[in-house]
Amino acid sequence: MKKNQQRAYNISDPELTLKCEDVLDSIARDITEFAARGFTPTKRLVFEAAITGFDTLPSDNYLEGLKEIATQAKDKERVLCETKIRTVLTAAENVWGIDSIEYHHFTDDKALTKQSDTDLLFYLDMFADETESKLTELADEGITATTVTELRTLQANFNTALKNQRKSAKARTTGYSERIEKGNALYKLLVTHCNTGKEIWLNADESKYNDYLIYKTPVLGRSQMFGRLKKCDLSCRGTRHLVFNLPV
Repeated sequence: MKKNQQRAYNISDPELTLKCEDVLDSIARDITEFAARGFTPTKRLVFEAAITGFDTLPSDNYLEGLKEIATQAKDKERVLCETKIRTVLTAAENVWGIDSIEYHHFTDDKALTKQSDTDLLFYLDMFADETESKLTELADEGITATTVTELRTLQANFNTALKNQRKSAKARTTGYSERIEKGNALYKLLVTHCNTGKEIWLNADESKYNDYLIYKTPVLGRSQMFGRLKKCDLSCRGTRHLVFNLPV
């Protein structure tokens, strides 16, 4: 994602799509006026393609949901790994005692729950090897070659789940960035066409002018607007500049 990348618009993504579709309808109605200002069938196709390209992107919530599902699956596999490790550690404690050198060959400097996912993967590999090398001594505790196979299978499953979780997190970040980029590009087109529409109907048709407003800003009627202009003119005499902010 680009640093400090943000949406350029203050409406939701679905609202942006709907507004663009509404403006397309308004342009079709006003095509004679728009054509006179350089709006061509090609420009309409470009606008339509931008709408479709944006609307078909997966939403932020959908991508976040996939990431959460993958994270939960990874966490579940981790719990299974930790449970099997504790079973073997209990057997080792029963055979050699918790303070023995043999027992410490099975352990790590960090507690299981404190290990990172990557550290746990590495530890599982070592743990399975150590268990396999002590099968004779651990046999009376029910630890067998099947236990070693289970440990290696759990490690493989946890590795796969961890990869899937990382992929989903990356897809979330990439998808979020792409949606912002395409949304901003679409919004730029929308503003351009709305500016044209407002220019066409500014002094001709207030209702049609409002069709090209992006935000729900109250619009003054022509009589109200000119009344305020006259009032401001009387109160601002002697100033060099007069600036008015019109809604987008």
